[in-house]
Amino acid sequence: MKITAKNYFKEIKKIKLSSLPEEMQQAHSVFNDATESGKDWEIYDEDKDIKEMIGIYLEKLNSLLSKKAKAKVKTKVEVKVKAKVKKPIKRTHRAVKVKAENKPKASTTMNTKAKKVESVSKEITIIKRFVNMLGQERSKKQVLSLMNVVQKYLFERRARRVYKFSEELLDINNSLMAAFQKQSSKVKISISSVKENQLREIAGLEKERISVALIKDYINVQGKNVTKVKVKSLYNRIADAVNNGSLTKRDRYWKHIDRILDSLKNYYQNEILTIHKAELNGLQGIVSSGTQKKK
Repeated sequence: MKITAKNYFKEIKKIKLSSLPEEMQQAHSVFNDATESGKDWEIYDEDKDIKEMIGIYLEKLNSLLSKKAKAKVKTKVEVKVKAKVKKPIKRTHRAVKVKAENKPKASTTMNTKAKKVESVSKEITIIKRFVNMLGQERSKKQVLSLMNVVQKYLFERRARRVYKFSEELLDINNSLMAAFQKQSSKVKISISSVKENQLREIAGLEKERISVALIKDYINVQGKNVTKVKVKSLYNRIADAVNNGSLTKRDRYWKHIDRILDSLKNYYQNEILTIHKAELNGLQGIVSSGTQKKK
C-alpha cells in the first residue's frame, strides 16, 4: 500500500523508524510535530513549504519501502561463523592531570575574505540564516520555516548525491528540531562556541557581488508603482557604494551599473525608468546566471 499524508500515521506504526535514514527520521519528527501526530492539520494545510517537504519525504519513503520489499523476495544463504573470543588484557592507567583552559568565545563576525559571487550557494545561504538566528529569540514559525528549507534541501541533495557541508547541515537541522520541540512560543537557539565559530567561517566563504545586489534591486523596481523616494534611495545606495570604494569601474558589471544610474537620473525628468528591453533582459540574465551554474 502506498503511504500518503492521509494514511501516514496509521501505516508508519508498521515501520521501524530507527531503520530509516537519519534525514527521514527527522522529517517524520517534523511531520509529527506539525500535525500533533495527525490530530491537528491546520499548520500542514496552510504552510506550502511543509506540504512540499512532506511530499518529498513520502516519495522517498515509498521508494525505500518498495526496494526493501523486492529485496526480501531474493533468498540469501547465511553462514554463521563462530568468532574466537580473546581474553581481555588487563592494563593499568595512570591519572593524568589536565590544566583547565578558558573556553573559546564565539566570534560575532563573518569571514572577511569572502569570495564574491553572482549567487551565494544554497548551503551557505542556509548556514548564514541559521547563524543569524543564534542567541536571538525567535518564534516557532521562524524556526519551522528554516527547518523546512533545510529538510527539503537535504532530500533534494541526497537524490543528487551532493554532500558539501552535510555534517554541518544535519547539525543545524537537529538544533532547529530541538528548539521547535520546546514548549514555549519563543525560543532561543544556542550551540557551542566552537561550532558557532566554524559555521560563521563557512557563512563568510561567499558574498554576493554588490553590483549584482544593486542590479536585483533595480529589476525589482521595474513594472511597479515607482516613486521618487524609491528611485532616490536606490540611486543614493549606488552612489554611496561608489564613493566608499566598494563598487568601482573595475567591477565586471560596471557598464550595467552606469546605465542604471543614467536611467535613475532620467526618471526625475519624465517619471519613467527608461532602459532598453534587451538590456533589461541582459540584467535579468546576470541575476539568474549564478543559480543556473549551480544546477
